[in-house]
Amino acid sequence: MAEKMTISHSVSSQDHEQMHNFTLLVHDQSLFNHEAKFQIIRRVTVNDGRAVNSETIVYEEAFNMDSESVDFHIQFKDLLCYDYTGEMVNVHLSAKCIVNNGIIFDTNHSQIFHISHTPPLDKSIEASTLIDPKDEYSLLKNYGVIPSKNKIYIILAAIIAIPLVILNLLFGFMSQITGEYVWVARTDMPAVWSGISGGLSGLAIWAYIRHQFKQYMSFSFKKFSEKIEYTSRIAISDMIKGKSKIALNDIILRVVACNIEKGQYKRGHGTKTRTVSFKNPFRGLVLYEKSINNIPPKMQLGLFFGGHCDFKKMYATLYPPQLVGSSHGIGIYWEIQLIHPNFIDQELVGSNDRIDTLSFYIANEKL
Repeated sequence: MAEKMTISHSVSSQDHEQMHNFTLLVHDQSLFNHEAKFQIIRRVTVNDGRAVNSETIVYEEAFNMDSESVDFHIQFKDLLCYDYTGEMVNVHLSAKCIVNNGIIFDTNHSQIFHISHTPPLDKSIEASTLIDPKDEYSLLKNYGVIPSKNKIYIILAAIIAIPLVILNLLFGFMSQITGEYVWVARTDMPAVWSGISGGLSGLAIWAYIRHQFKQYMSFSFKKFSEKIEYTSRIAISDMIKGKSKIALNDIILRVVACNIEKGQYKRGHGTKTRTVSFKNPFRGLVLYEKSINNIPPKMQLGLFFGGHCDFKKMYATLYPPQLVGSSHGIGIYWEIQLIHPNFIDQELVGSNDRIDTLSFYIANEKL
């Protein structure tokens, strides 16, 4: 059956502005004299056998179908999209026309088109180890420098955690052996599920204990309201604040950034089917790094870390954000790390609200 509509795409430059040009050709005159909508759709597909995919409309224009050829001209800055093929997710772009000519079903046509965006230089490094570096520390030394109240919190958490995890595992194995469901969740594999439950409980309690170990110092962002753009060079002293209760020796402060693939897939079966969200970091880079031999106690950290964080490298190296909601697509992740050889490291996760999407395209001469 011949297609009722076709859509073509091209890119041109007009008055120093790049334009996306779409031409809709109508091959069926029965579609004339109807209201219609032209849409650009961003679709994220997950590379998994039980993928949860997602899509969103990034551009829409209403019009009347009254000729065989309809042109749509969209400024590049109004359609900041690109197609991407990655390890765990893919991003596809399609142009779609919907004609309101049906009582129940409307006529529609969708066609995939391509917009490439490849940063010119790949000076990135392994992202997973960059944003989650191996934390080398001595629990004994760390315990010795935190306030007394935090020491008490750690002891209480350990007193609660150890019996809880042991009892949970015991109940699970007893249920597996006897066939009687003494564990709180009825399942055909109580030992496995008790192990998972015990592990999750242990992780939650360890996260709490880890937070207490970090109380040897305060460390937070300063409230800077400026947008982080392609030309932004922000003084480290304007980004962070904090004081240590003890002297800090041989510490490293660095600002790191990377892209992150985001998506979802299904796991489990029947009533135990669940949706799992994942994040896969890639294309990492260091924006700032400086080591200090000694910082005396109760001194502002920002006084010791001179220089600026130059965000130009981030915009020139990373892919622009390309998200469908908060769960799917290509995102940006950046954080400030304070790394100590004996104590648990500190980190501050940067807000993406300050990231300027246009700057990624400016850096790559797309605008």
